[in-house]
Amino acid sequence: GRRERLPPITETLMRVMFYGSKLTAAEQQDRADLVIRPRSNGVGFMEYHQIDRAREAGRQAAREALSQWT
Repeated sequence: GRRERLPPITETLMRVMFYGSKLTAAEQQDRADLVIRPRSNGVGFMEYHQIDRAREAGRQAAREALSQWT
């Protein structure tokens, strides 16, 4: 069978820190006029070699959000 990729410990620790601030982020998003959420499928926090893929996902998400924002 196919083995699932386990994230490196550095990525796991970064995720824990981000999850700890999630409540604050949710409160801030409630106050925002526009929230852009890029799809980062397959790009981990520490996978800098995929920066082009992450950047393009951000650009695409911004285009979509702006086109729907009135």
